[in-house]
Amino acid sequence: MKKIFLMTIVALCWLMMGSCSKGSSNNGSGSKDSCSESAEVAEATAPGFENGVTYENEFWGFSVQLPAGFAPQNNDKQMEKERGGKLYLSAGKMVDMQAFDATTSVLSPEEIVANDIEFATSSSEVLEKKVEGAKGVAKIKDDFGYRAYFYQVSPAKIKYVIACTYPLDKKQDFDNEVDKIANTLKFTK
Repeated sequence: MKKIFLMTIVALCWLMMGSCSKGSSNNGSGSKDSCSESAEVAEATAPGFENGVTYENEFWGFSVQLPAGFAPQNNDKQMEKERGGKLYLSAGKMVDMQAFDATTSVLSPEEIVANDIEFATSSSEVLEKKVEGAKGVAKIKDDFGYRAYFYQVSPAKIKYVIACTYPLDKKQDFDNEVDKIANTLKFTK
């Protein structure tokens, strides 16, 4: 019961933080696209994700596949657009996918990722920390369980973040899944 309560608090914090992270961007044509979600499996489904969910965000130009059992938590399209993505939950596991406009940053895409990885690993037990150009991963353990952050910044300086949070007792089940989820990220901006 305590773990469920803590996970609920974490999910609400993510929602509140995300709704305060308003980004503004357009698709290059001057018009803003809408966000969308497809409960159908993409034609090129990631191995092991059969019957899973593909989240597509047309506004920010990205998609991510999730294993079966994940359900969206915020169905408000305006909130989804403002926070740059959507939160999904499944049996105490959380996957939050977001995009942010980083075009005003003076940092390069590689520097943005390096800074984000450094911040993510600054106050918890670090399990993995890797930066490869404009792509990086940070896996940590804290009081809430395990967290895996995947960052990627496009040449157009759109920052894509996939944050996975799962309790200590789900580590063995979900460790391999988080890497698979991150590898399904596709972006067009």
